[in-house]
Amino acid sequence: MRVSDLLTSRRIFLLAAASSGPAFIAPPPAHAARGAAELDAEFYARSLLRLPPSPPVAAAPPPPPRPLDEPLAAALLESAAAAVAESLGVEIDAVTQRAAALRPSLAVEYERTLSGGAFGGASGYEASSSTTRATRIRDQFDFDLALLAIFSQLSSARPTAERAAAARAALGDRLLAQLAPRCVPPLPAACRAGAPLSELCGGLRRLLAALQSAGYLASYKLDDTDVDDALWRRADDLSPTRLVVTLGEPASLGAALQLNGGRVAPGLAAPVLAAYLRSCGARLKTQEEYFIDDTYRPNPLEYRPNAVVLELTVAP
Repeated sequence: MRVSDLLTSRRIFLLAAASSGPAFIAPPPAHAARGAAELDAEFYARSLLRLPPSPPVAAAPPPPPRPLDEPLAAALLESAAAAVAESLGVEIDAVTQRAAALRPSLAVEYERTLSGGAFGGASGYEASSSTTRATRIRDQFDFDLALLAIFSQLSSARPTAERAAAARAALGDRLLAQLAPRCVPPLPAACRAGAPLSELCGGLRRLLAALQSAGYLASYKLDDTDVDDALWRRADDLSPTRLVVTLGEPASLGAALQLNGGRVAPGLAAPVLAAYLRSCGARLKTQEEYFIDDTYRPNPLEYRPNAVVLELTVAP
């Protein structure tokens, strides 16, 4: 779900229930298992009654970071910096130098997100841990923080929707130029005229595999069960098709959580997939992006997403 929708989706019936006061959060009978609804109800009731949350959000070490293909990671970051520089109307050196200057201050909240989840504020967090984040891009967390330092500059400029979309398109084109030759087999410079949608999905999978090989993704899944090449060839109102892409632990997740709610998204998979579809003559009609935490925790503030879901509607 979207992080901004997380609390709303879990409050459907809890405000009314919480109005019954402390009796509502009494302990369950002995040996009775408390379900998700009861745990959610207790959390929101405590919040309304200004009682301490139970259990509190505690700092937890993040999983070991994945190593990256350093040359490719550097090339991807350069593409991101170039797209942001173009949007801001400055030289790329200005963006990279500003990013280096921003990293120490951004690292504090970034490290808090790693240890405390999307909403941070975990007890036991030590701000000094931010000084351990290296400036060299060696793993997914270094890369993630570097993306945050780049895209926060565009976010601070408060771009219009049109300007943000143009920056995403420019980024996608640059990333496609970097990744297409690294796909196995390499993606052709031009798509075959009138290619079926199933063939385009094969290209999408090769791009995702290249991102995984680079260390940007831990895993990926493309759900193309709605693909119907016969309907696609008709190019009419029945041709638009829904594709769902699940990105496991992308090396932009922390940056995305920090920038959530604005027009600027630091993810690399969505823009490069969109660029590939454009290059093949397909239109991206809609795009939705959601964070996923597949582990239930009693305290909704302890939200630690580990995947991003892209829902795309494409048309010929």
